[in-house]
Amino acid sequence: MKKSESSIAKLVSTQTSSFSIATKGAGPVLALGATFSAFSDLDAAIQYSGPKSIVLNANTTTSQVNYMLNFDGDGYNDVEIRQVEFGGGASQFAIGFIPNTTTRSNRMLVETANNWIDKLSSGNLIGPGGNFDFGSNYLRVSFNGTMGYGNFTGRGFGGFQFEATGGAIHYAWADMTVAANGSSIIIHGWAYEDTPNTTIAAGAIPEPAEVGMGLGLLALGAAGLRRWRKNKA
Repeated sequence: MKKSESSIAKLVSTQTSSFSIATKGAGPVLALGATFSAFSDLDAAIQYSGPKSIVLNANTTTSQVNYMLNFDGDGYNDVEIRQVEFGGGASQFAIGFIPNTTTRSNRMLVETANNWIDKLSSGNLIGPGGNFDFGSNYLRVSFNGTMGYGNFTGRGFGGFQFEATGGAIHYAWADMTVAANGSSIIIHGWAYEDTPNTTIAAGAIPEPAEVGMGLGLLALGAAGLRRWRKNKA
């Protein structure tokens, strides 16, 4: 069962001790998590974008604004988030789109009944066996004030599968707020599990303690990093 949206407003404990949960109001954890990406070779598993505030609002008679998510930074766009407006705001489309599906096995986690993008709460699992789909999937759509398609309103997480360069499959989440009528999308951040075929929990980010270790090794320089690796081995 999914937790209520209020769970996104606080840190949430999970059964896995190797990650924290990214939430609204969790500034210190988010800031440290952003720094951790520089130490991905220290056996890190979750790679986190850091806190973002990317607003998509077409806000014209007929237009579209897009944001491309490239989870692992390999230069290939894994998912496109779109906000489209028609008729001076009469129709609003908040959409997730998977580009070039014939090239890579990129997918979105969708609801079982209708293939709309599933709104996840903190701690919901994203991984092998999930109900993934590709193409153009609805977050939220309205037509002349009447709700059309999609149940993703307010703040929540979208779940994704993407294929990295070389063919390995990874799982990721994106933290988004979608207006009730589909008129805007805010992307707050994203993360992925860098171990192939491994489940990630929605909102999971690296532990602050791991970030602190990375910062300490940075201060010690290359010699300190070599000692850490030798002792770990």
